[in-house]
Amino acid sequence: MNNLKQCLKEFDIKELRKLKYFLGIEVMHSKQGIFISQQKYMLDLLKETKKMVSVVSQFMHNPEESHLKAVNRRLQYLKGSPTRGILFKRPTCTCVTLKAYTDADYVGSLVNKRSSSGYCTLLGGNLVTWRSKKQNEIARSSTKVEFRSMALGI
Repeated sequence: MNNLKQCLKEFDIKELRKLKYFLGIEVMHSKQGIFISQQKYMLDLLKETKKMVSVVSQFMHNPEESHLKAVNRRLQYLKGSPTRGILFKRPTCTCVTLKAYTDADYVGSLVNKRSSSGYCTLLGGNLVTWRSKKQNEIARSSTKVEFRSMALGI
Protein backbone atom coordinates (compact mmCIF):
# COMPACT_ATOMS: atom_id res chain seq x y z
CA MET A 1 0.00 0.00 0.00
CA ASN A 2 2.87 2.35 0.79
CA ASN A 3 4.41 1.65 -2.63
CA LEU A 4 1.15 2.61 -4.28
CA LYS A 5 0.91 5.86 -2.33
CA GLN A 6 4.54 6.62 -3.15
CA CYS A 7 3.88 6.08 -6.89
CA LEU A 8 0.79 8.27 -6.75
CA LYS A 9 2.79 11.03 -5.10
CA GLU A 10 5.72 10.67 -7.51
CA PHE A 11 3.51 10.99 -10.61
CA ASP A 12 1.18 13.58 -9.05
CA ILE A 13 -1.89 11.33 -9.34
CA LYS A 14 -4.94 11.81 -7.13
CA GLU A 15 -6.36 8.83 -5.32
CA LEU A 16 -10.02 8.84 -6.28
CA ARG A 17 -12.74 7.65 -3.97
CA LYS A 18 -15.72 5.55 -4.95
CA LEU A 19 -17.45 6.96 -8.01
CA LYS A 20 -20.73 8.74 -7.17
CA TYR A 21 -21.56 10.81 -10.24
CA PHE A 22 -20.13 10.78 -13.77
CA LEU A 23 -21.43 12.25 -17.05
CA GLY A 24 -25.01 12.51 -15.81
CA ILE A 25 -25.01 9.02 -14.31
CA GLU A 26 -25.45 8.52 -10.57
CA VAL A 27 -23.57 5.53 -9.14
CA MET A 28 -24.64 3.90 -5.85
CA HIS A 29 -22.69 1.08 -4.22
CA SER A 30 -24.39 -1.56 -2.05
CA LYS A 31 -23.94 -5.16 -0.91
CA GLN A 32 -26.04 -6.35 -3.86
CA GLY A 33 -23.83 -4.57 -6.40
CA ILE A 34 -23.63 -1.25 -8.20
CA PHE A 35 -26.81 0.62 -9.14
CA ILE A 36 -26.65 3.30 -11.83
CA SER A 37 -29.41 5.73 -12.74
CA GLN A 38 -29.96 9.08 -14.39
CA GLN A 39 -32.43 10.58 -11.95
CA LYS A 40 -30.68 13.98 -11.97
CA TYR A 41 -30.71 13.92 -15.77
CA MET A 42 -34.44 13.18 -15.70
CA LEU A 43 -35.03 16.16 -13.41
CA ASP A 44 -33.10 18.33 -15.86
CA LEU A 45 -35.32 16.97 -18.65
CA LEU A 46 -38.38 18.00 -16.65
CA LYS A 47 -37.06 21.57 -16.63
CA GLU A 48 -36.60 21.37 -20.42
CA THR A 49 -40.13 19.98 -20.76
CA LYS A 50 -41.48 23.07 -19.02
CA LYS A 51 -39.73 25.10 -21.71
CA MET A 52 -41.14 22.81 -24.42
CA VAL A 53 -44.67 23.24 -23.05
CA SER A 54 -44.25 27.00 -23.23
CA VAL A 55 -43.14 26.64 -26.88
CA VAL A 56 -46.11 24.40 -27.69
CA SER A 57 -48.47 26.80 -25.92
CA GLN A 58 -47.64 29.36 -28.60
CA PHE A 59 -49.88 27.31 -30.88
CA MET A 60 -52.92 27.48 -28.59
CA HIS A 61 -54.78 29.68 -31.08
CA ASN A 62 -54.39 26.95 -33.74
CA PRO A 63 -53.42 23.68 -32.01
CA GLU A 64 -52.74 20.56 -34.03
CA GLU A 65 -52.71 16.89 -33.13
CA SER A 66 -48.92 16.78 -33.61
CA HIS A 67 -48.40 19.34 -30.81
CA LEU A 68 -50.42 17.27 -28.34
CA LYS A 69 -48.67 14.05 -29.39
CA ALA A 70 -45.23 15.66 -28.90
CA VAL A 71 -46.06 16.75 -25.36
CA ASN A 72 -47.70 13.40 -24.47
CA ARG A 73 -44.70 11.39 -25.70
CA ARG A 74 -42.32 13.46 -23.60
CA LEU A 75 -44.50 13.26 -20.50
CA GLN A 76 -45.03 9.48 -20.80
CA TYR A 77 -41.29 8.95 -21.10
CA LEU A 78 -40.56 11.11 -18.07
CA LYS A 79 -43.36 9.60 -15.99
CA GLY A 80 -42.12 6.04 -16.39
CA SER A 81 -38.40 6.66 -16.07
CA PRO A 82 -37.28 8.87 -13.17
CA THR A 83 -36.37 6.22 -10.59
CA ARG A 84 -35.37 3.44 -12.94
CA GLY A 85 -31.81 2.29 -13.32
CA ILE A 86 -29.58 -0.71 -13.78
CA LEU A 87 -28.27 -2.95 -10.99
CA PHE A 88 -24.98 -4.65 -11.78
CA LYS A 89 -25.10 -7.56 -9.33
CA ARG A 90 -22.04 -8.78 -7.51
CA PRO A 91 -21.11 -12.28 -8.66
CA THR A 92 -22.20 -15.01 -6.24
CA CYS A 93 -19.07 -17.04 -6.99
CA THR A 94 -15.49 -16.18 -7.89
CA CYS A 95 -15.94 -17.42 -11.45
CA VAL A 96 -17.36 -14.75 -13.75
CA THR A 97 -19.05 -16.12 -16.86
CA LEU A 98 -19.39 -14.47 -20.24
CA LYS A 99 -22.54 -15.38 -22.18
CA ALA A 100 -23.67 -14.21 -25.61
CA TYR A 101 -27.12 -14.67 -27.15
CA THR A 102 -28.03 -14.07 -30.77
CA ASP A 103 -31.30 -14.07 -32.67
CA ALA A 104 -32.54 -13.30 -36.16
CA ASP A 105 -35.82 -12.54 -37.88
CA TYR A 106 -35.88 -14.06 -41.38
CA VAL A 107 -37.48 -11.66 -43.91
CA GLY A 108 -38.81 -9.54 -41.06
CA SER A 109 -39.45 -6.49 -43.21
CA LEU A 110 -42.31 -6.90 -45.66
CA VAL A 111 -41.27 -3.69 -47.42
CA ASN A 112 -37.75 -4.64 -48.51
CA LYS A 113 -37.57 -8.35 -47.47
CA ARG A 114 -34.48 -7.77 -45.34
CA SER A 115 -33.89 -9.72 -42.15
CA SER A 116 -32.97 -8.36 -38.72
CA SER A 117 -30.21 -9.66 -36.47
CA GLY A 118 -29.38 -8.98 -32.87
CA TYR A 119 -27.20 -10.03 -29.99
CA CYS A 120 -26.61 -9.33 -26.33
CA THR A 121 -23.58 -10.12 -24.18
CA LEU A 122 -23.73 -10.72 -20.43
CA LEU A 123 -20.74 -10.67 -18.08
CA GLY A 124 -21.51 -12.22 -14.72
CA GLY A 125 -25.22 -11.99 -15.51
CA ASN A 126 -25.01 -8.26 -16.29
CA LEU A 127 -25.75 -6.86 -19.74
CA VAL A 128 -22.60 -5.23 -21.14
CA THR A 129 -23.33 -4.94 -24.89
CA TRP A 130 -26.28 -5.33 -27.23
CA ARG A 131 -27.10 -4.51 -30.81
CA SER A 132 -29.92 -4.92 -33.28
CA LYS A 133 -29.38 -4.38 -36.98
CA LYS A 134 -31.26 -4.79 -40.23
CA GLN A 135 -29.08 -6.89 -42.54
CA ASN A 136 -27.69 -5.20 -45.67
CA GLU A 137 -28.48 -8.01 -48.09
CA ILE A 138 -31.58 -10.08 -48.70
CA ALA A 139 -30.89 -13.60 -47.44
CA ARG A 140 -32.12 -16.64 -49.37
CA SER A 141 -32.33 -18.93 -46.36
CA SER A 142 -33.02 -18.68 -42.64
CA THR A 143 -29.74 -20.54 -41.99
CA LYS A 144 -27.78 -17.73 -43.62
CA VAL A 145 -29.66 -15.16 -41.52
CA GLU A 146 -28.92 -17.05 -38.29
CA PHE A 147 -25.25 -17.42 -39.27
CA ARG A 148 -24.97 -13.66 -39.91
CA SER A 149 -26.60 -13.02 -36.55
CA MET A 150 -24.03 -15.24 -34.80
CA ALA A 151 -21.19 -13.50 -36.65
CA LEU A 152 -22.57 -10.14 -35.50
CA GLY A 153 -22.56 -11.36 -31.89
CA ILE A 154 -18.95 -12.52 -31.92
